[in-house]
Amino acid sequence: MKVIVALDDSPYVDRIVDVLGKRHWPADGEFLLLHVVEQPTGWFSCMDFPSAVDTEAAHTTAEEHMLGVLSKLRTRLPEHRMSYEVVHGGVTEAIVRAAHKFGADLIVIGCQGRSNAGGLSLGGVAGYVVQHAHCSVEVIKPLMDVSTTGEINRQQLLDFSAPMEEAAIGIVVSRRSTNVGSSG
Repeated sequence: MKVIVALDDSPYVDRIVDVLGKRHWPADGEFLLLHVVEQPTGWFSCMDFPSAVDTEAAHTTAEEHMLGVLSKLRTRLPEHRMSYEVVHGGVTEAIVRAAHKFGADLIVIGCQGRSNAGGLSLGGVAGYVVQHAHCSVEVIKPLMDVSTTGEINRQQLLDFSAPMEEAAIGIVVSRRSTNVGSSG
């Protein structure tokens, strides 16, 4: 089973590593950790902002981050083949393209929650990947903060972008007629 894990530099990366590390993956499991350094598009691509968009520095930072994540995941799943790749371009298209090129059976990605219009939706990147990927997609939701007294933060209950319970580890959307692997 070939799994592509789309990662950014958000604090939710540890959540994704934790979820993946707790799973029972097939013995032939192979993981490709992917980070996309987003290129300016549209009006901004015509402007010269060397101080704001230093793609070489962004690439180096992304590689350092991916090496750290790769190390954490290897500790959790030492028997599986793993690699990472840092690519440049539009995030959504790059993830779908890399999954196709890798021959992925599954894409794992984080979720943001609300659309800019304020309605409930999958995050923009996750939603695009779910719609356009050739394979199944698992969207990992962040854990909800719980106070030290065990009470759920009331604001999170009102904010539908927050997950409603820890048991909802993720949303699996299958684009195939058969399920690919176990979700543990």
